[in-house]
Amino acid sequence: MKQIFILIVLLIQYLNGFSQDTISRHYKNINKETKKDTDLEWPKYEPDNMQDCIDCIDTVYENSFVIVDENATFQGGDILSFRTYVEKNLIYPNEIKKTGIHGRVHVKFVVDTTGLIIGSKLIRGVHPAIDKEALRCIEMSPKWMPAKLKNKRVKQQFDIIVNFSLN
Repeated sequence: MKQIFILIVLLIQYLNGFSQDTISRHYKNINKETKKDTDLEWPKYEPDNMQDCIDCIDTVYENSFVIVDENATFQGGDILSFRTYVEKNLIYPNEIKKTGIHGRVHVKFVVDTTGLIIGSKLIRGVHPAIDKEALRCIEMSPKWMPAKLKNKRVKQQFDIIVNFSLN
């Protein structure tokens, strides 16, 4: 019975991956056909030595957890407290503000066993200057209380979305 259940789960995962791949290929084709000259495309920001960056981040995330017994806390609060802290400390780059560029920056980071933020990584950006500011603000964070799993301090992963709006 257990083997049948595992087989069904694997089959569903396979079919789900296939359908998403088919949808993304179809979407790319539609996008190419309907693209207009007015569509803006911003260049992707990449560090000079991308492989060193990837190797470093992979080792940071290797032994970190998402689900723990006690979540890491920021100044007595949760991730929402940290998000408020980040939004208060953001400095919207003037040159970008003048161009009207705005959006949401998605960042992933780890709180280590000492409470420091390490391995911050841009998941989805808006513009290199805005992305850099979001990373700066997250990396300058004060210490957190580390997460615990079975009464031992562990590294915990977090995702945060930082909003840059002109309002």
